[in-house]
Amino acid sequence: MSKYINGSIEQPGALQSTQQPYTKPLFGAIQSSSLVIQSTSFVIQKYMERPLLCGGRKFDIRVWVLFTHELKVYLFRQGYIRTSSFVFSVNEDKITDLSVHLTNNAVQKYNPDYNKYEKGNQLSFKALRKLLEEKGKDYDGFISTMKNIIKLSAMASRRRINRM
Repeated sequence: MSKYINGSIEQPGALQSTQQPYTKPLFGAIQSSSLVIQSTSFVIQKYMERPLLCGGRKFDIRVWVLFTHELKVYLFRQGYIRTSSFVFSVNEDKITDLSVHLTNNAVQKYNPDYNKYEKGNQLSFKALRKLLEEKGKDYDGFISTMKNIIKLSAMASRRRINRM
């Protein structure tokens, strides 16, 4: 399960750490043993305080990518976006509410507002194009940037992929 720790989201499962687990307070006010990282493998990522929103709610983008051992990369053209059931807020009363900040179906499906805005809290890439255009963003440029990030990810992981 992810946890918000001083401006970052901690998610068990990706990088190896040789440091000892530690506890840090949220906003300097909460000190809890539930915040102790007990895994030696985790990802810490910078939390975006001002993300692009869909109807005032957070969303993420899901795409399918196939990497071959020869490092050929195939991107399935149709992905989808997953949305939160609740309006985004970084106010202290909402910062620890996973339903506001995480778009995972495993989190969202238990909310009373699940399916309120879109079926399964999911939208198509066609809806993503419309959202970006409404916000004055270039959809084609966005897709090009996404492809470049995928390419860079493949290049960064090529040694590990070739060892498998």
